[in-house]
Amino acid sequence: LYDELILTGNQIRQVPVSSFNGLKVKRLYLDDNPIERVESGALVELANYLEELVISVNSQQQQQQMTPSEKPRLSASLFQSLLNLKIVKFNGLDLIGSFSPPSESGDDDVGLLRANTFNRTRKLEMIHLVDAGLVKLERNSFAGIESTLRELNLDNNQLTSNEDIFNELKRMKRLQ
Repeated sequence: LYDELILTGNQIRQVPVSSFNGLKVKRLYLDDNPIERVESGALVELANYLEELVISVNSQQQQQQMTPSEKPRLSASLFQSLLNLKIVKFNGLDLIGSFSPPSESGDDDVGLLRANTFNRTRKLEMIHLVDAGLVKLERNSFAGIESTLRELNLDNNQLTSNEDIFNELKRMKRLQ
């Protein structure tokens, strides 16, 4: 079991499913990389061990004016297997996907933080979803972590509904 795997400031573009086979890591740092894609299920091998996950695009990507289709995307389904996560920090990646029925528009829910996204990660204390392309929080977006979440950072998103945001925040018992 390794305490941490630091891959900060490299040239990692893809994180395929087999990337972490056989590894047992508590903290994984993939920040400041030119990430283009993290495959769904890429972190499943770390499910029983991973407590902290940091992923961010590099500063060059952040400075570019990418269209929404060019921006790297990360599937929200990764949270369904990472049961021991305590800290999540994403910067510059759009969070997509859902666990409830698909939206009526049929798209992949870019910009929508779906209900129950974190319902299986009941140890989460800190979430940073910075520049994650969020436009709307669905009711119960943070279901399951109301009593554990201490810190929430949603900087540089396009959230517009104060009511949605504050209704979610009111349910948080430990939020500082």
